[in-house]
Amino acid sequence: MKWLFQLYGHERISVLDGGLLRWKLKGLPVTTERPSYPRGRFEVKMKKELMRIYDDVVANLHNGTEQLVDAREEDCFAGREPQKNTNVKAGHVPGAKNIPLESLIDMKHCAMKSQEELLNVFKAAQVDLSKPVVSMCQTGMTACGLALAADVVGKPNVPVYYGSWTDYGQRAAEHEVEKDD
Repeated sequence: MKWLFQLYGHERISVLDGGLLRWKLKGLPVTTERPSYPRGRFEVKMKKELMRIYDDVVANLHNGTEQLVDAREEDCFAGREPQKNTNVKAGHVPGAKNIPLESLIDMKHCAMKSQEELLNVFKAAQVDLSKPVVSMCQTGMTACGLALAADVVGKPNVPVYYGSWTDYGQRAAEHEVEKDD
C-alpha cells in the first residue's frame, strides 16, 4: 500500500514490518478503542512517474531502458502453470526477471527479510539496482511488495506496471510473450 500512497503524492508513509500479525506475536499492546485525530486536508498530487502502463512496457521491449521485475510465483512466470484468468496467456514479458514475493519474506519471523538478504535476492535474480527497475506481478498489487523491498535496500520510487500480467498477457502478441523450459 505504500506505493499507492506515494502514487497519489503522500510523502510521510510508514510500514509496519510484519503487520498486525507480527505485532501481536511479539506481545505488543492492541486496543479496541478508536483513536481521535484532528481532521486533515490532503491534496492529491499524482506522481505518474511511479506508474507504467502497457504502452510503456511495449516501448521498453525495444529500448530496454528499464529492468522489468515480476513478483509472480516462478511457475506462473515461466509459463508452466496456467494463469488464474483464462483470457491471459501463460509466460512473461521478454527479458523480465523473476523475484517471487515469497522470496522477500522471512516466514519464521513474519517480516520482510533483512537488507542483506534482500540484496542477495535481487543479485540472484540478476537485477542491477543501479539501473532503472519497474515492478509487476499478476494484477499490480504484489508488485507493490517488490517495490517496497527495493526501497528497503536503497532503491526508492520503483514504478509499478499497474495492469501487470493481467493486462499484458491479454494484449500482447504471441511473439511478445516468453516462456521458460
